[in-house]
Amino acid sequence: MAYVFRLEDAGVKIQAFFNTKVRTAAIKGLQSAAVEMHRDIVSSYIPASGLQRFRGIYAGSWKTKMLPDGAIVFSTAPHAPIIEYGRRAGAPIGRKMIDELAHWVKVHGLAQTATEVRQIAFAIALSIQRRGMWMPNGLRILEKACANIQARINKHVAAEMGKP
Repeated sequence: MAYVFRLEDAGVKIQAFFNTKVRTAAIKGLQSAAVEMHRDIVSSYIPASGLQRFRGIYAGSWKTKMLPDGAIVFSTAPHAPIIEYGRRAGAPIGRKMIDELAHWVKVHGLAQTATEVRQIAFAIALSIQRRGMWMPNGLRILEKACANIQARINKHVAAEMGKP
């Protein structure tokens, strides 16, 4: 008695196996690379950037969200775009900016009274308006972390492909 192996039948089964395995490995590899990038942003890139005063808040704002087909790494901090891209000189001073700076001044104990807090916040806002902040390019923390993203992905997908 013999069993006939037909290439057409085997090809469909092999293709289905590889499609499932490769897709699963790719997704898990992408997710692992995202987690590693998140860890590096928080533990390496932010401390190296010189954000001494509020690096804890900014570092704590970074999140990794797993998606069905990968992952996303993002910051929930309202000031993240300013840290990332800078603030140009001449940008208008708004009430929200003064309020945020006043909170910062108060938290760091730079003034005693509410009037002093607002005055210092306004002085900081004027300085930012004149000179800009982290200009011309911002700190580009996410961009720096993404510089080697392809190598991260390759490493993690290869590790997943090697698993049984």
